[in-house]
Amino acid sequence: METLKDTWGIHVRQTELILGYLSHEQLMIHPDRGGRTIGAILAHLVNNRLDWIEPIAPALVDDLNKIAKTQNTDLLLIQDEYQKSAYVVMRLIDLSQKSKGKIKGFDGTISTFIAYLIAHEWYHIGEIGMILRQIGQAIPKNKAYDLWDWREKYY
Repeated sequence: METLKDTWGIHVRQTELILGYLSHEQLMIHPDRGGRTIGAILAHLVNNRLDWIEPIAPALVDDLNKIAKTQNTDLLLIQDEYQKSAYVVMRLIDLSQKSKGKIKGFDGTISTFIAYLIAHEWYHIGEIGMILRQIGQAIPKNKAYDLWDWREKYY
């Protein structure tokens, strides 16, 4: 499970690079053809984690809050809830060891669940990158290249 925890930790570190790049103003940007703002996309990532984990291990999310639509322009709140929910996923990995990697409410193992979360979140990170590029605020190349550096452990 340590390898899985390392993978999740690296994913979190890399996506936090995006959170560190964004400004409060950018959270309010809509894509060209409608859809969610960047802030709403980030809130969705946190809320999706909680939606999955709550039925699996309700005690893990007792102290966490979903990000409401009225809060998705608060960058500090998004960053804080993102980190808290990332830690909860790490705890879920630990808990899954007791059930040999199985988790209730998900048709698969903890490994496939983590793969789902990572794929889902990177889909939306790509969406954010596309929105920023469309409005002429693309992530600088050196920052974009940093997103691909998964070699180092997260701690």
